[in-house]
Amino acid sequence: MPSRWVAGYRIYANPATYRAVLEIFGRAPRGRVLDVAAGEGALTACLADQGFDVVACDLDPSRFQVPGRTCVACDLDRGLPFRDASFDHLACLESIEHLRDPFRLVAECRRVLRPGGRLVISTPNLLNLGSRVKFLLTGFHSLVARPLNEFEPRPLLDHVTPLTYYQLRYILRREGFEERLVTTDRRRRSGWALLWLWPLVAALGRWTMRKEVDPRQLAANREIRRRLRSLDLLLGRTLIVEAELPAGQPAVEAPEAAGRSSPVRLDSGRPGRDAARLSAAGAGAGRAS
Repeated sequence: MPSRWVAGYRIYANPATYRAVLEIFGRAPRGRVLDVAAGEGALTACLADQGFDVVACDLDPSRFQVPGRTCVACDLDRGLPFRDASFDHLACLESIEHLRDPFRLVAECRRVLRPGGRLVISTPNLLNLGSRVKFLLTGFHSLVARPLNEFEPRPLLDHVTPLTYYQLRYILRREGFEERLVTTDRRRRSGWALLWLWPLVAALGRWTMRKEVDPRQLAANREIRRRLRSLDLLLGRTLIVEAELPAGQPAVEAPEAAGRSSPVRLDSGRPGRDAARLSAAGAGAGRAS
């Protein structure tokens, strides 16, 4: 898997994805952010430079390199080891497609976010025109280019649960989130040659949804079709969604999982004390998602 660098830290996503996400956070009110699947800490470092109070978690916290910050061990398929309503924002870049249970991740994001909190999530865009044509001809989408390796001892390295825009939207809506923004990191130049397919995509999209009878879903489908016809989804390499948890949403208790680590209590405004608690939690959390 090729590696790239942002702010001096190795990343495995595209640097354009980080730039787009940082632009979104640049417009957000400052507050406490959870960087999910932080890796070496590129996003953590950049968000801290923007003035956010950032907490990081990762399956392998030993990779984390940001000085003065602690990374908590966290298995995303088993839950987030943090207390309810602990964060104002949450960032999850290029991770949900690696999980066995994306519903659980989004439910946990809802649980740890405060009312009015925002989730920024990115995943490969399976619905750009190049990916659609590739799937038509080969049965494989772009960035899911071949059968998964059945003999790989670390299956979470693969895209085991790739999601389209409308599937991710469904998961977010079912967990109480509302979309604020659907965008991409960059439009692929190769996709412009396929834009002649746009009228066909628009017509077939409408035809595909013609049998829906629920008036609420009919309204939702009109919005989905509009998104699917946008240049960001037709040409974009990466799908980036900013979603908000409305202030009126009730708190959700997460189901207990066997072996789940104890929640970490974060006392806002006491970064030194928080760091000590996070360090202790990271040492005892064990191997996580």
